[in-house]
Amino acid sequence: MTFENLDYNHMLTKHMINWRRVNISENVSQGSKPWELSKDHWELGLWKDIQSKAKWPLSKYLEKANVHKHLLCHNLKSSWIQAANLYFPFGQRPEGRLLFASFLKERAAPFIKTIDRLELEYQEAGDLHPSILLGEIGGQRGKGQTSPDIGIIANSGKSLVIIENKLSEKSFYRCPLKSACQFGASFDASELLSNPSKKCLLHKYYDRKYWKHLTSTINKTNLSSLKCCPAADGGYQLFRQQALCEGIASSRKYDSVVSCVAYDERNTELFTALQPAGISDFRFEWSQLFNSSVKFVSFSHQEWVKWVEEQSRGQPFMDWVLYIKERYGF
Repeated sequence: MTFENLDYNHMLTKHMINWRRVNISENVSQGSKPWELSKDHWELGLWKDIQSKAKWPLSKYLEKANVHKHLLCHNLKSSWIQAANLYFPFGQRPEGRLLFASFLKERAAPFIKTIDRLELEYQEAGDLHPSILLGEIGGQRGKGQTSPDIGIIANSGKSLVIIENKLSEKSFYRCPLKSACQFGASFDASELLSNPSKKCLLHKYYDRKYWKHLTSTINKTNLSSLKCCPAADGGYQLFRQQALCEGIASSRKYDSVVSCVAYDERNTELFTALQPAGISDFRFEWSQLFNSSVKFVSFSHQEWVKWVEEQSRGQPFMDWVLYIKERYGF
């Protein structure tokens, strides 16, 4: 199936419906939509080696790490499930970690040499926990807090790589105050920068500490040129992830911190998600808002799959490559 010059989400939906028809038994009930599985059968959307009775069961990891499973994990278009399918298996064995490290070294950060471990719904502990660092009270890993899809501890604990995974999403979502049309909320970038503790109502009334970690690293000229706050309409997740990374970096726990977005190269609408703020393509312009030691990079899922196929020279990852290509229409 080709996705070129066709509506991406429409074609992805058609692909998942067809994939379900070919690969899932007719005896397995579907969810409320034809591209969904029943909630009891969500694991059938996983690669075989990370299902419950396989080598590296995702369910066992979630239970041990106290990670909240995504509510829509039975949706075959789930980016949460895709993150598990594409990246989780490569944290489970030495040759997988070496392969992922080589990709990150080439595509994200040249100082990455080894991967110690890979975590899903990543969070730090102690003073770097999102409840303290960002003021996000009452959440848990995977629910109600900034816990990025993938966290990678690298270089014998000296480096941290954080990855937000996207599939069919069209944006990084709106600030909740923008969505709620909160009375008195300011979204003027220059105004917010001048006095974030009073002008940002998330800070003022909810004690969210995003601006606290961003103010010292912001490129004031570039931020002031925006049409609105970059979190307001399409960039809320990026804004929070940047704040998380800046806060962790300032703690000096790691020598280097990298913030990443992994995306489907066919999903061009995501690239322009921050146009309301005046950012034409987040992949190239987000990093221009900050004068920071935190490096921001992005890469496509297709680049990763191609890397595995070429660098591993077939086995032991070829069955994974074939599965991913069929599962996501790569």
